[in-house]
Amino acid sequence: MTTNASPFDPSPGDVLDGRYLLRELIGEGGTAKVFRAHDLRLERAVAVKALRRASGDAEAVRRARAETRLLASLHHPALVTLFDARIDDDAGGYLVIEYIDGMSLRDLSAIGPVDPGELAEITADIAGALDYVHRAGIVHRAITPGRILLAPAAQRGRVWHAKLFDFGVSHLREAASDDAPEVDARTLAYRAPEAAAGAPATPAADIYSLGLSLEDAAPKTLPDEGRMLLQRMTDIDPERRPSALEILEIASRLAALAPPR
Repeated sequence: MTTNASPFDPSPGDVLDGRYLLRELIGEGGTAKVFRAHDLRLERAVAVKALRRASGDAEAVRRARAETRLLASLHHPALVTLFDARIDDDAGGYLVIEYIDGMSLRDLSAIGPVDPGELAEITADIAGALDYVHRAGIVHRAITPGRILLAPAAQRGRVWHAKLFDFGVSHLREAASDDAPEVDARTLAYRAPEAAAGAPATPAADIYSLGLSLEDAAPKTLPDEGRMLLQRMTDIDPERRPSALEILEIASRLAALAPPR
C-alpha cells in the first residue's frame, strides 16, 4: 500500500498495493476520502474509499472491518458492490467498490425537479434495497441525496438505476445506540427526529431519511398518491411511517402508471 504519512491520507496519482491507481477525488467526509480509481490488474474503473484515521486506532480498525464484513455480506442490485478491501492494524485502509458512472440524487435535484416517473423508479430501487437490508437486521442510518447514486439504466423505458451507497455508519439493529461513529452535518440534516434525540436506530429512521431525500427532488406535479407517500414517510411518529416493502409496492405502481419517457 502506498502511504504518504500517518494518518493514511492518499492523493490522486497514488497507487495502492501496486494495483489501484487513484484518479480524482470525488467525495470526502470526516473519516474517509472517495476516489475514482483504475484497477490496473482488471483494467476497469472502480471507486476507492480511503479510510482516514491515525495509525494504531483500534476502534477505527474495528469499525472499518465491520463495514467490510457488512458490505461483503450484501448482494442486491440497488446496493453498490464491494470488490476488495485492505484494513491494516497499524496503517491506513481502503475499500474498493463498484464505480457508478452517473450522478447522485443530490446532483440531479440541483438541476431541477425530477420527472415524477423517474422519481418513482428511483424510490422503488432504494426501497427494494432497504427492504433487503432491513430484513437482514441492518439499519443504514445515514441516507442522504448524496448517498443515492444514479447510473444510466440499461432497461428500455427507464432513465436511471439507483443504488444506495456508504454503509460506514450503519449497524445491526441489535447493537447499542451509541455503537456507531459520529455523523457529519449533512447526514444530521436528514436524520429522523427520534434518532436525533438519541433513540436506537430502527428501519423507520431510514424511511424518514429517504423521505426527506426524495422531497428535495420531488416536482410540484407529483401525483397525489406519491405526495401522500412522502408525507407518510416523514411523519414525526415512526409508527405511522410505511415499511420499505410498502414503499416499494406503491412506487412500483406509480412508475408503471407514469407516461412513457
